Formats: sequence, structure tokens, C-alpha cells
Amino acid sequence: MQMSLLRITLALASVLAVSGASRAQSQDDAAADKTQSSDSATKPGETSSKPKKVWTNENIHSTRGQISVVGAGASSAERGSAPHSSSSSGVVFVSPRDGAVVRPGERVHFEVSAPPGVLVGKMVLMGPIGVSEQILEAPPYSFIVSIPNEEAYINDGPLIGTHSLSAVGTPKPGRPDELATVTLDVEEPDMPVELVPGGNLRCVHCPYPTEMQFFWTGFDQSLVILGTFPGGRELVDVTRSTHLQLLSGNSAVVRISTEGTVTSIGPGDTAIVATYQLGGQQIRIFVPVTVTVPADGIIASPSSIDFGNRAVGTRSASQRVTLTNNVNGPITVSKLWLSGPFEETDNCTSSPLPAGGTCTVTIIFTPYEAGQNYGKIEIPNNYTQTSAIILSGKGI
Repeated sequence: MQMSLLRITLALASVLAVSGASRAQSQDDAAADKTQSSDSATKPGETSSKPKKVWTNENIHSTRGQISVVGAGASSAERGSAPHSSSSSGVVFVSPRDGAVVRPGERVHFEVSAPPGVLVGKMVLMGPIGVSEQILEAPPYSFIVSIPNEEAYINDGPLIGTHSLSAVGTPKPGRPDELATVTLDVEEPDMPVELVPGGNLRCVHCPYPTEMQFFWTGFDQSLVILGTFPGGRELVDVTRSTHLQLLSGNSAVVRISTEGTVTSIGPGDTAIVATYQLGGQQIRIFVPVTVTVPADGIIASPSSIDFGNRAVGTRSASQRVTLTNNVNGPITVSKLWLSGPFEETDNCTSSPLPAGGTCTVTIIFTPYEAGQNYGKIEIPNNYTQTSAIILSGKGI
């Protein structure tokens, strides 16, 4: 992702304060904990009385095999053909190509082209994966950036995956700014020999299967996939690797993002399937997931709405959700919290909802850009604290 203008300005001011012959300070190499942690999803003070599906060790394992068709080989630095982004100054990255695959620990050579007379100061390359060894005042703009090693974490997440690197300088006229950006794909050169899950799980490296649990709908948890590679490289976070595919076994129970965020949709048992493939090989693990929905409190019907395809910039027809108080006393519903390109109106907060009482939430979808859109309406209340309505739709 691109850095904000403020971060760029401060960073540029810092590096340009030193002599042009000085080398930029490299990033800290302190190792970071590979396993992400967060609050437990277990409902305090309660255990589920519902008989649970019994998962055996057969449900968590790595399987090796062959696949008939895979994407472009990861060893080629020519991977990707998207044009480099550049500002109106005309500065562009000549090499490597956008989306080029690089290795942890590799020293990567960059060539940047700038029209004559465009810059009034020095140019440097910087991004989450590092800062160039050179600070140059004149062409040729030829830089070296050392990619962190496989044990390093960077300031916006794990090392493995795609990252942007920006040429930063002062155009004429102007102030320090991103002049052009290139995307690099940092990947391990080999297939992992094992994958293991981490994140919001009941247990990691236990004699019984690892499991992810939810006790409400509309909640998010993080799943991390860690790989062990030849040569003793262990617990490398590959969650954002372009070689890894994350799929939900049942999208009516949970969905999962490419960055490993798992969202509970409805009650049931399923599994997240994580598949790492390179060349003609693949390795796969299954992470069981259970979603349990309370039978009392504020009950939404339906609990999720998919608006389907909608032209960008146009409003959909409205959809309605009924909220029912399923307990023997009144429940106070607070102001609903909405996320995503959706609108809502309701009659649920004007007064406490009596036992058995209902109210209506009306929702409209307006996509502002093409692609899949997700959102939710959280329903804060004084009984279950909060519940949610899950929303989705696609802009076309």
C-alpha cells in the first residue's frame, strides 16, 4: 500500500538531511513473533450445550500432490505486466517489472527514469520492505534495495506477499512526494514441507485438532498460515503469499479474505481450506470452524443479505430485515453501526423492544467501484451486547 504524503515527507526530510554519499539506515532486523494473537472468541462464562461435531486428526493434515494447471512460475522476475504508476512528473520504474518476484534476503537492482529538469533535489526509494542504499541527485537513477530475510517482519504485516516501493523526490515545482511506485512479490523459492495454522484458534500444536470458534454472527477473527521450508526456515508467515489460496468450505457459515480475516455468517460447521501451490506441486491443510448462534436475544431474519450484481453508482431496491426480541423482557437497541457501501433506516431505537416485539431495518446497496463489496450492520443492545446482519453485493 502506498505511504501517506505526511510519512513520505517526514521520511524524505530525514534521509536528505545526510550527505548524498551516506547510505540510508537499514530496517531493524529484530525478529518478531510469527504467531498473531487476539482476544478469544469464547463467550465469557458459557460453554455451548450443542453437541459438537467431532474432528479427528484426519481433519488437520498436510497433503502433497500434483495439479494439472497452475499460475505463472514464481521464479521469473518478469511475472506481471501491469504498467508502473507514475505522477504527472513522468517518472517511471524501468526495471524490475511490476509484480516481479523477489526472494527474502535478495539485493534487488532498480532503474528509474525521470525526464530532464523534472527534479530539483535528490531521489530515494522507500517502502515497507526497505530503503535504497543510494540517494541520488542526478541520473542515472540506479538503486539497490536489500529485501529483509525470511525471519523479518515489516511495518505493515508479514514479509511474504506483495509490497509497494516508491521513488520519492521533489519535482519542480513541488514538495517531496511519491513520484512512481512499483509492486514486488516477496516469495520463498521452495515449496513448504509443512503448513500449520495460527491466529484466533483454540489451540496450536496440540494433540487434538486446532479449531476456530464463533459464538455470534458478524464477528471477525484472524487466521494465520505458517510454513516450514527446506533449510530449516520454520514458522514463516505465508498468509499473504500469492501461492496461497484460502477458501471457505461453506460461505453460508464463514467467509475469508485474502489476508486471512474470517467472518462468521451463520450457524454451522465447516472448514477453511488453505492450499499452497508452486510449479506442479501443492500442499493443503483444513482448519475446522464452528459458528454457534444464540437462540435468545435479538434475532435477525434474514441474518444475511446478498444484493447480487449492481451497476456502479446506482442504488439497489431496498431489502428488509426483521429484528425480533426473543426473551421474556424488554431489550434496548442502541444506534445501529453500518459498514460498507450500504444505507440503512430503522425503527428499532426509538423505544425498548418488548418481549416478542419486532422492528424493521431497511437496507440499500450502492456500489462505488467494481468488484465484490462486503459490509455489516451491528446491532448494539443491552442483552447480548451486539449482534449483526451480514451484507454483500458486487459492483459491475
